[in-house]
Amino acid sequence: MGPPLDKYGAYISPLFVAAGLWNKGPAMAEAMKASRIERPTLSGRDVQDIVAYIRAGARREPGAPARVFARPGNPRSGATLFQAKGCAGCHAPKEGGAAAHRLGGGRLRVSLSAIASRMWNHSPGMWSRWKEKGLPPISLKPGEMADLTAYLYFLQFESPPGSAARGAALFRSRNCAACHGKKSEKAVQGPDLRTKGPWKNDLDLVREMWNHAGKMFGKMILTGYEWPRLGEREVADLLAYVRSIGGTLMEKKKPPPEVGAVSHGKYLTQKEESR
Repeated sequence: MGPPLDKYGAYISPLFVAAGLWNKGPAMAEAMKASRIERPTLSGRDVQDIVAYIRAGARREPGAPARVFARPGNPRSGATLFQAKGCAGCHAPKEGGAAAHRLGGGRLRVSLSAIASRMWNHSPGMWSRWKEKGLPPISLKPGEMADLTAYLYFLQFESPPGSAARGAALFRSRNCAACHGKKSEKAVQGPDLRTKGPWKNDLDLVREMWNHAGKMFGKMILTGYEWPRLGEREVADLLAYVRSIGGTLMEKKKPPPEVGAVSHGKYLTQKEESR
């Protein structure tokens, strides 16, 4: 009824199984239905056991590779494929989109075998949706499966969208403004954050915060402020606020004194201390 699986014994990654089950799924379903074979529901452990069984029983032909590995996936390529293959039509990658099933928020923070089993278990419902919309079956090569999986993994660790308005309120209530407020408010402990940036993304801003955390901690001890504890949503809101004001007030820097001037040595000393 089906082809022998010996040649698949060298393919050790569950990504190959996921791509095979996905691409051959409709034909397999029709053949199982014609033979009155009940379609099984698989778990991630089931997929692992099936792959182990195929590896153990496969007969390798002379000259065939002993092991075939899947290349690492590229999240950027996966994001492009997610749109090009029409996945976004039913699966919104983030909260807030109109879709049948959203894939963010930790829903796929599981093993590759578990992802393969979920695709197998939910594929009949997806095939029905394709037919309703008049769409052709979507095929995926192993490399494309790797890219899509990398993209979906990436989504699980993406920060929630922040609110600059909530961040502004937190900036005041958590005493951030006591050190980083406007100069008119006599905040002398830290820089006015409007003079920093603009920030390309949250990672640049987080890196800057990390690099200055030690100095900030020391000044907070001297001033008697308690180090604030922040939740994920609060951090997202604060980052959104700081990014919104970053670079909006650029200070005019005085040109350095000429070499040989009396003030030149003092300028170099101050520059070194500010690092």
